[in-house]
Amino acid sequence: HRYLKVTFKDAEEADLSQLRFEFNNGGTFWFSENAEGTFLTANGTLIPDITESTQTVYIDLLASGVNLDFEGFHIHSAGAATGSFEIVDAELVSKYADAFDLENTLTLDDEDSPFIKTYNPTNPDYEYLGYVYAPNTDNHKYMLITYKGEEGADLSGLRLEFSSGGFFWFSENDQGTLRTISGGLIPVVSTNLKTVIIDLEKSGINLNFEGFHIHSSGVSTGNFEIVDAKLLSKLDKPELDLENGIVLDDEGSPFIKEYTPEGEGYGYLGYVYAPNNGLHRYLLVTYKGEEGADLSGLRLEFSSGGVFWFSENDQGTLLTIKGETIPAVTTEAQTVIIDLKASGVDLDFEGFHIHSNGASTGNFEIVDAKLISEKFIFEDLIAQLPVYETPDIFPPTLTITNSTSATPGSITITYEVSDDVSAVENIVIEIEVKKGADTITVTNNSFEATEGVYTVTVRATDEAGNETEETIQITVEAEEPEDPEDPEDPEDPEDPEDPKDPDEKGCKGCKDVATPAGLTFLSLVGLAIFFIRRKRS
Repeated sequence: HRYLKVTFKDAEEADLSQLRFEFNNGGTFWFSENAEGTFLTANGTLIPDITESTQTVYIDLLASGVNLDFEGFHIHSAGAATGSFEIVDAELVSKYADAFDLENTLTLDDEDSPFIKTYNPTNPDYEYLGYVYAPNTDNHKYMLITYKGEEGADLSGLRLEFSSGGFFWFSENDQGTLRTISGGLIPVVSTNLKTVIIDLEKSGINLNFEGFHIHSSGVSTGNFEIVDAKLLSKLDKPELDLENGIVLDDEGSPFIKEYTPEGEGYGYLGYVYAPNNGLHRYLLVTYKGEEGADLSGLRLEFSSGGVFWFSENDQGTLLTIKGETIPAVTTEAQTVIIDLKASGVDLDFEGFHIHSNGASTGNFEIVDAKLISEKFIFEDLIAQLPVYETPDIFPPTLTITNSTSATPGSITITYEVSDDVSAVENIVIEIEVKKGADTITVTNNSFEATEGVYTVTVRATDEAGNETEETIQITVEAEEPEDPEDPEDPEDPEDPEDPKDPDEKGCKGCKDVATPAGLTFLSLVGLAIFFIRRKRS
C-alpha cells in the first residue's frame, strides 16, 4: 500500500512536529521537516498542524521515501512536550481506491468463457488457454486484474488477442504491450496476490471488442490464477470526503453565521479564519436568505491574493464543481461545492475577507461551510504512481570460450556474459572446477592442471537473482616428444615429398630397381652393351 490514511485530533495543545515513525525495514520519518526523513501528504505538502478538530491526511509513503515492504513501525515523540493527542483512525490504502467507478463494472466471469479461473498449461512452448467473453459495450478504458502464480510461474509469455485486433503481451513486445495506468509493465507474478489496473486505451487496444483469446508459452508459463478481473472506468466526478475537512466555524472569525449587511452600495462583512494547510481544493457552502436577498455582489478576497465573486465578474468568479456560477439564494437552504482551484484561487491561503453590496445584498445565513478534498485526489495520485521498471525475468546469456583440450600448467577460464537488464559489472560470476570427486582451487579465474579430465562449471547471476550456468570438460594431456624416424622428417629418403625421390607422375612405367624384375632388366641391358662393343671391335 502506498498511502497511510491518518485521522487525528488534539486533546490539549499538542505539537506533533517531533513525532516520528521508525519503520522496521529502515528509516525514520517525521511529522515535520527533518533531515532524517519527512512525511509528505498526497498533495506533496507537510502534515498540517494538529488542531482540536478532527483532521484526515493521506501520507504518501512512497513519495516520502519509505520502503513499502515493512512489517510495522515504532512511534517516537518529544515526550510531555508533544502533548496529548488521539489517532482516531488509521489504515493503509492503495492507489486505486476511489479513482475508479467500482460499482459500474463488467466482471469477466462469464459462465462459459471466464477470465477468472485457474490455469495449468501443460504443452511445451505454446498453449492456447481459451476465449474470454468480454463485450465492452460501455467502452471501458481500464481492466482490473488480481492474479497470483505458483512458485516458478512466468507470465511474460502470456498475451491477449482482442477480437477488435491485435496481440498484447504481459511483457515488452513489438506486437503490443499491456500498460498499467502508471505507464509501466504488469508486475512479475508471484505467490502473493497482486492487483493492477491496465490502461487498455494507452496500451493501443481498440476498445470496441467482444472478448479476447489467451495465448501462453505452454508449460514454461507455469500454473497461475486470475482471482479477479473486470472492465471499468474512472469516476465522472470526484468522490469528495465530506466527513473530514476544515469546518469554518472559528470562534473569533467564523464563516458560519447570520449576516445583516448595512451601508449604501458596499458593506464589509468580516474576515474568516480558514488555514488551508492541507491545500483543500473545494469549499462546501450551505446558505439561505430572506425574501429579496441577492448574493450576486458577494465576493471573497483571499489572503493568497485575488477577489472572487458569487456571480460572473472579471475580477474572478467562484465556480461550482460543475463549472457553473453559484445559484441564486432562496429562502430554502441550498448546498453547493465550489471548486476553488478551477475558479483560479491560490489554495495556499490562511483565510479570506467577505465583501458585499451593503444593504442591497439583504439578510442571509451561511448554515455550513467546510474546506474539503476528494477522498483520493486521483488525478494527482495517478500522476505520482511509480513506473514499474522492465521486469528482469530472464537469466544472463553465458558462453565458456575455453578449448576443451589443454596441456598441464595454469589454465584461465574465459567466458562471455551479457544480460538484458543488468550491467555486466553487476553480474556475479562463480567458477567451479572438479577433477573426479575433487574440487580444484580457482584463483582469479585460473587453476593449476595436471594430466586428466577437468569439469568446469561457470554460473552467472544477475541483479534480479536470475541464474544460468554452463559446463564443459577440459582434457589435459602432456605433449609427445618428437620421433627422429618420423616419416615427416625431410631427411628421410623415402619421404614422398623428398625431391630426390622419383616423381610418380614422371615415371609411371618404371619398375622399382630393388625388385628381382628390375635386376633382370639391368642385366640384359649390360649384356647387350657388351656384345655390341665386341662386334664393333
